[in-house]
Amino acid sequence: MKLPIRNRLSIHQAVAAVLVAVVLGAAFSFIQMGIDYVAERRSVKEEMTQITRAFYQSSTHASFNYGYDLAGQVVEGVFEFLPVYSARIIDENGYLLAGKERPLVKSRMRWLAEFMFGDLCEYNAVLYHPSRKNTVGSLELKVDSVVITQHFLFRSTVTLLSGFLRNLLLASVLSVVFFYMLSRPLNNIIKKVAGLDTEMLDPDSLNDVLPKKNDELHFLVTHIQNFLLRLIEYRKNSTALTEKIQSQADLLSMTEELTHTGSWWFDCENGGGAFSTYETQVLGVPIDQDASLSFYLSCVHVDDQSKVKQRFEYLIQSEDTYLKHEYRLQLEGGIVKDIIATVQVVRDIDRRAIRLVGADRDVTETKQIEMALNQTQRLNAIGKMAGGLAHDFNNLLGIIIGNLDFLKTQIDAEDKRLKHVDASFRAAKRGEDLVNKLLAFSRNENHAKTVVDVNGVVGELEQLLGRSIPKNIQVHYVLGLDLWFSEIDGGDLSDALYNLMSNACDAMPEGGDVFVVTTNIVLGEHFRLEHPEVVPGEYVQIKVKDCGEGMSLLAKERMFEPFYSTKAAGKGTGLGLSMVYGFVQRSNGFVDVKSIDTVAMEQPNKGAKALETGTSISLYLPRSKGAPLLQQRLSKNPSRESYEGEGRILLIDDEEELLFSTKAILEGVGYEVMTLAEAGRAEMMLQAAGPFDLVICDVVMPGDVNGYEIGEMVKHQYPETKFMLTSGYDEDIKTWAEGDGREFLPKPYQRDVLLGKVKALIS
Repeated sequence: MKLPIRNRLSIHQAVAAVLVAVVLGAAFSFIQMGIDYVAERRSVKEEMTQITRAFYQSSTHASFNYGYDLAGQVVEGVFEFLPVYSARIIDENGYLLAGKERPLVKSRMRWLAEFMFGDLCEYNAVLYHPSRKNTVGSLELKVDSVVITQHFLFRSTVTLLSGFLRNLLLASVLSVVFFYMLSRPLNNIIKKVAGLDTEMLDPDSLNDVLPKKNDELHFLVTHIQNFLLRLIEYRKNSTALTEKIQSQADLLSMTEELTHTGSWWFDCENGGGAFSTYETQVLGVPIDQDASLSFYLSCVHVDDQSKVKQRFEYLIQSEDTYLKHEYRLQLEGGIVKDIIATVQVVRDIDRRAIRLVGADRDVTETKQIEMALNQTQRLNAIGKMAGGLAHDFNNLLGIIIGNLDFLKTQIDAEDKRLKHVDASFRAAKRGEDLVNKLLAFSRNENHAKTVVDVNGVVGELEQLLGRSIPKNIQVHYVLGLDLWFSEIDGGDLSDALYNLMSNACDAMPEGGDVFVVTTNIVLGEHFRLEHPEVVPGEYVQIKVKDCGEGMSLLAKERMFEPFYSTKAAGKGTGLGLSMVYGFVQRSNGFVDVKSIDTVAMEQPNKGAKALETGTSISLYLPRSKGAPLLQQRLSKNPSRESYEGEGRILLIDDEEELLFSTKAILEGVGYEVMTLAEAGRAEMMLQAAGPFDLVICDVVMPGDVNGYEIGEMVKHQYPETKFMLTSGYDEDIKTWAEGDGREFLPKPYQRDVLLGKVKALIS
């Protein structure tokens, strides 16, 4: 950095020195002029006295003897003195013996000359006779004050000029001296300091400009080095402190985000305050939002505002310091959040409230998860109960169907009583269908999964429902292009869609539109806010939407429960949506239901926007990377064959009526059957009455032994004996039946199915 010459310190110091010298020189010069002035006056007086003395005797002789020539010579001699412009010698009678004058010097300074030397312009010397001591005449002289003044001013000017030249020379010398002694070292120090790396401060780099003498510059550089050392230490401490503060701020921010908690404070007098970063997210406002108590209260749900305001006022006015309560926030766009607020009041030494400090924990997601989990747990509990009921009903239906099957073989085809048996058999089969629906809901019915083209199933359903849909209802099919496949039971999907379509039509008695939409969708973590059971991934979405009146919140909560229905008596069994729920759960998918009434209840005070009517039910089925297999259609009416056979069978079941009917069926075709109602005696029976060709055992048996344990015992101790389990309900039967060489016969079973299984095993 190069400074202009006028800004250099050496120049400033030289100028200051010269100014001081000029002022002092001027003062001394004026003093000298005063002294010269006094000396000049004295000199003029002395010179005139000397002139007078020099020509006194000659003037006296000329005046006494009337010597005109001598008087003239005296006058000429006096005129040799330049300041004299008039000289006269007068005798005692007053006659002029000799005289001479010359013109006054013309000058504008005459006023000054008269002022300074006006009193010295005239001299009159009385001439006395040397012996007689009487007056013989006078010598009169007049001096030009301008000549005296010019002489004085010339000498004063020389004095002033010499002082100025002396000061100028002094300034030049001082400038050079100051430059080399002060400015140049300072410039070197400045350049070195300016060239320091601000990131890597090195005090030792100033050693190059450190003066060797212990003068002020030496101390200056030393102090700069010490300052740099302190600055480096300060930077280290400041950086560490900044990092610690930032780390704590980041930790606080992450803690708030992880715990869904924002913080705030408000001044009790003016209401001003501040929001934390996450609090602005809780309130749904920009991060630079001006924080105030009035603004915060405006974000509280209108139904909770008065309560929250009263609690804040009570906390301020009372002696309490802590408050925890729950209320709702009402944000823009109709969003309602549930929060748990913890508020503390800060008081001064006089116990006056000065500040409110609070933390808002957003529990909206937690409440949604709790509601979803409660609903899932309730449905699971209902499913288990339904499965248990299905087991008991299957045992009863097995007895009824078995006996009816046996009766059909004992009654001639022409017998009119056979019609009554067939009617009872059809009623039992309807009971079996009802039980199967319960099993479908409880996720315990065995189903074969295959890779299915969902659009193909929807297309078949369109053909099936073509004529059964009321004429006042229009069905719109919007099928996604390149729809993914899903590994599910295609028949179950068809039944589920049939139930959804049937409910959609029932919801619009006056007619309307039904939309069936299929599409591919990828669900991420954010979707789990409303559906905590969802596993993120790729899904096939099937949406069935109607334009009916929608569902109430209670109906939405209970819609998947078995036997729950909002239809009139006799219009439905209440198992349609239960089957849908069971199918989706077995397929590892989930159901999403949206209805206008539910949305309206969540926004009771928001105005606003018109919402679409009706109910929308979306099924989400996991994507399968496989392709559908072409399968041959099996005949639903295979050719009947003779089931007659030979062999010894041990039948184990706790239902004696079922044992009786099943034994009759088996013995009717030639088998030797022994029955056992207690599973604990199975091993003893096998040892005492064996060997058997086949053991048929129920899964759930009274006592400590179940069907699985008997199967393991038969497998290890009697490997030549076949084993088959039978059950109307059990959670683990599907997993057991997937093992090699394991056979399972679901209850209730018909005569042909039972005999076909038995003949296949014994053969």
